[in-house]
Amino acid sequence: MQHAGDVYSRYLVRIGEMRESIKILHQVLDGMPGGSINIDDTKYRRPPKDTIMMGMEELIHHFKIATAGFPVPKGEAYVPVESSKGELGFYIVSDGSGKPQRSGYGRRPS
Repeated sequence: MQHAGDVYSRYLVRIGEMRESIKILHQVLDGMPGGSINIDDTKYRRPPKDTIMMGMEELIHHFKIATAGFPVPKGEAYVPVESSKGELGFYIVSDGSGKPQRSGYGRRPS
């Protein structure tokens, strides 16, 4: 039985990669501080869902963020992410308003 370069060898490599990934996740979770992960300033995040239907102010605030967005710094950014089929990237251009533009399919943002 051959043990070099066959399916079983690739299987062992993949299992080793998954074990290392689990070790990395444990290190990240152990290093995270406790508490809320949301920003405290409600101008930049939506109110909790359980409070939206309880008060008019929360409903209005949710509507404003969902429709108008919030101001994003002026400029442009490209953020790549490694996916299973290669690099997946997003190019975002902002004019400083609440609606940044995401270009798609090679179109140049206007």
